Amino acid sequence: MTVNVGIFGQEDRVLEGIRMLREAGAESADVRVVVGNRENAPLLASSPDVNLEELYEIQATRRRDYDEEWVAGVAPLSAYPAGNLTVGNAAPGVVVAASDVGGNDGTEDVLAAIGIPERYCGSCAEAIDSGGYLLVVDGSREIGARRILNQAGATTPD
Repeated sequence: MTVNVGIFGQEDRVLEGIRMLREAGAESADVRVVVGNRENAPLLASSPDVNLEELYEIQATRRRDYDEEWVAGVAPLSAYPAGNLTVGNAAPGVVVAASDVGGNDGTEDVLAAIGIPERYCGSCAEAIDSGGYLLVVDGSREIGARRILNQAGATTPD
């Protein structure tokens, strides 16, 4: 699937880009906006026509999902002298393991996870981290999305 990304510095230009894409025939589900924080995008957040993805919330969710501890098993916690093969009366304890698979929640990692092509993640992360907006169009080759994004004032990620 083709993914086109436009980087914008102003919310009103993003809304204009969405309007132009919809007029050209893009489906609503194929057009989404990525922001760092919803609070810094009041026009976009209040528009019912905008599919808004907030990186701050995605990162927080990923941290919550991966920071939870999980029980790997229950085993006696006392030590046995060498050569002693009897189990004895050691009290059972809980062996807890923590997972670190959620450690990759930087902006570039999250962008890749939500479908931004890896070759764009660096420049898109810089744009988001500096308060910019991404207008992402999925499967849009037939409507000329790249041309429309440029007409709306977007810059293309490197």
